[in-house]
Amino acid sequence: MASVNIVTLMLTSLKAVGSIAIQTMAGAIMAKMGIITNDGKKVLGELYMNLLLPCLMFTQVIYCHGHGSANDPCPDMERVIQHSLFIFFWPILIVGSGYLLGLLAAKMLRVSPDFERAAAGSVAFGSATTMPVALLQMLSPELYANGFLESDPLLFLPVYLVLAPVLQWTAGSYIFIGNRTSGPQVPLEDGSTRSASDEPVDESTNGESDESSTDEDSEKSREWSRAWTWHVRARNSRRASKFMSRRAKTSHGLFADVHPGFSAQAEVDDVLEKEDLAMPGRGAGCLAKAKHLCFLFSSPPVLATLVGIVVACIRPIQNQFLDVHDGSLTNTHALHWIYLSLRHLGDAAVPVNLLMLGAGLSKGADFSTLPMTTALVLTVTKMLIQPALVAGFVSLCSHLTGSTLKGKWLVAMVVSLTPTATNIMVQVELGGQNKAAMSTLIFIQYLLSPLLMTVTLTASATLLQTDGFLA
Repeated sequence: MASVNIVTLMLTSLKAVGSIAIQTMAGAIMAKMGIITNDGKKVLGELYMNLLLPCLMFTQVIYCHGHGSANDPCPDMERVIQHSLFIFFWPILIVGSGYLLGLLAAKMLRVSPDFERAAAGSVAFGSATTMPVALLQMLSPELYANGFLESDPLLFLPVYLVLAPVLQWTAGSYIFIGNRTSGPQVPLEDGSTRSASDEPVDESTNGESDESSTDEDSEKSREWSRAWTWHVRARNSRRASKFMSRRAKTSHGLFADVHPGFSAQAEVDDVLEKEDLAMPGRGAGCLAKAKHLCFLFSSPPVLATLVGIVVACIRPIQNQFLDVHDGSLTNTHALHWIYLSLRHLGDAAVPVNLLMLGAGLSKGADFSTLPMTTALVLTVTKMLIQPALVAGFVSLCSHLTGSTLKGKWLVAMVVSLTPTATNIMVQVELGGQNKAAMSTLIFIQYLLSPLLMTVTLTASATLLQTDGFLA
């Protein structure tokens, strides 16, 4: 395998990160001009998750990259699956190491209780879809042309994306929310907060306290009563709204209770519903929990990935979509026009999502909500320390398994060096954590990401071609 000098790797990484930055800036400019509105972001989000990203995942799985003759046929999908099993479980290592690093940083920084869990989660959950896809789309062709890669990394990334979002909305629920119930947060005299549902007040009092109590107790009681009354009314309003939406439907699908047509794999917080993503409580029945897990697993991108794997495993069918360069198969590709159509739709996935990302970042940040030292330490932890730790895991796992496929290990490293996913804002709000501080942290991470990701991308590619790093 050819070796690429570090200057070439740095320029390639810089171009990949620069391309992302330009598309993100375009989204920010369009939002400032009023062209991309909040409603527009929701439409783009639905389009991205339900059409564009599934098309990208399907076409990448069955795509035959760089193989141009019968002597160099498309890779055997069964072999790819064997090598991909490790990548399937890789999100567990990414989330676990990120959570421990984030929690350690939060303890050392002594962040406030209303941001400690959010700080840990910010390191655990990076952008799993948009950034890795964008980076690998830009990196792969040049690295492949230079002889650095023997296979397309985007062939392995869809396997990682099967478990990664599911882990975020299951394990992430406990990281951000813990054992807290879903009542509203009420401020106490010592500056801490407490859920109003921890101490319910009789609804028949309509928020009024016992007149025989002291003035101080009376004021506290009225405060709790008002909060609990608000909680009950909001809960009843949500129930009534959901009931009416069910009545309006002509049929009752499996996901009648969730945001129509959307997926838990979304990376845009504006289009996610908190009620849909909250894990069912202890009192919820088995059916409710099963429906929630089905909602997490059966997202369009995951289904498209699985369909693509099935098609790629059946060589004659794959050959109908594109030329697999197998002399034993026909030269007629009856479904190639369908493949090209899906490919063009998939090519629009990353630009559309980066436009939405830029539109979200255009809102700016309130730097008074988070100390700059805290923001910088958490950013370095997420975008430098965790990638370094994951690089060590990659080297260890390669020597344990004997696998030297650079494409696979490049994916394993790239998914660790992206900024925090913007969609964790929904879980931050559900957990009663400081949403404004998290917005500021994410803004700073994306502000520094062109520099930090260029450094980590270059370092990752350099390590992969260093003697002794892989088996």
